Amino acid sequence: MIRHIVSWNYREDLSKEENYKNARKVKEDLEGLKDKIEGIKFIEVIIDPIKSCTADVILISEFETMKELDYYQVHDEHVKVGKFIRANLTNRQCIDYEF
Repeated sequence: MIRHIVSWNYREDLSKEENYKNARKVKEDLEGLKDKIEGIKFIEVIIDPIKSCTADVILISEFETMKELDYYQVHDEHVKVGKFIRANLTNRQCIDYEF
């Protein structure tokens, strides 16, 4: 199994309300990919992490194989969501590992 974790921060030039609205859309759109992209075993987006967390939005997803993760990465639906994320969140960090 492959675990794919990505985190982002809010944009400093947007209000708290705008950032949270964008985070809710990211959560809805990313979690909605489970029904659109074959190979996603688990997907969750956290938009209310505890205060000690340095990220504002966190994606946790799991795939059976690296091939499935690769497929997810280039899938049109994921690419579409990614465009919104890149425009509205910053400081992307990614961790992928086998477990």
